[in-house]
Amino acid sequence: MNLQLKIAIIKSKKPQTYLAHAVGIPESYLSKIVNGWVIPKIHLKTRIADELGVEISTIFAEGSIEANYERD
Repeated sequence: MNLQLKIAIIKSKKPQTYLAHAVGIPESYLSKIVNGWVIPKIHLKTRIADELGVEISTIFAEGSIEANYERD
């Protein structure tokens, strides 16, 4: 699970459904990102971070092994 992302979503006080629609992805896909099943590409990471008002590095660990397996 991407705890940093989950915490940022909670702090934003916006439901995941709102975030998914705001960044233009299905709710199920955002759920997969939050649960760590999918690592999004940089353009989607940027949209998510912008919508949450945080830096990408705050919610996605760029140094992690998972970050090397970017999928869409």
